[in-house]
Amino acid sequence: MQYLRPWRVLPLPPIDQRLVAAMAAEFPDRAPDLDWSDKEIMFRAGQVSVIRWLGQKYEEQQEDLLATMELGGHN
Repeated sequence: MQYLRPWRVLPLPPIDQRLVAAMAAEFPDRAPDLDWSDKEIMFRAGQVSVIRWLGQKYEEQQEDLLATMELGGHN
């Protein structure tokens, strides 16, 4: 059984790899400091999670683009 989503999923615009790299530099994936609160650890983990997600979507877009080019199609 499929679950119906009350929202519409919009396609992402093309993602620039430089944006992903800049965000990863600004919000690095690193071990938490011992003086961070639980709240800060969760907040920073959320930042990293978004960057990972965006990086994955970038990779998917690149794969789709390559597949389209290999088939001789235009995007």
